[in-house]
Amino acid sequence: MERKIVEVLGELYGKYKQRSQLEEEEIKWLKEKGIDVEKSAIHDAAGINDDWPMGRGVFINEQKEFVILVNFEDHL
Repeated sequence: MERKIVEVLGELYGKYKQRSQLEEEEIKWLKEKGIDVEKSAIHDAAGINDDWPMGRGVFINEQKEFVILVNFEDHL
């Protein structure tokens, strides 16, 4: 799923990073925008974080106008 989404997003002129490769500066910027990419105890209880952080990532377009979360609660 992640691979296919990255193929499509590549046409949107931005950057995709796996969750494990996000830098602190990027995580801080996402939090400021109200986007949480941290591991959640609620998700642990629901079984969503079984393979944390594998297969999860964030696409941010070059102008920082939109963000797409991949494989967090929903696939996209």
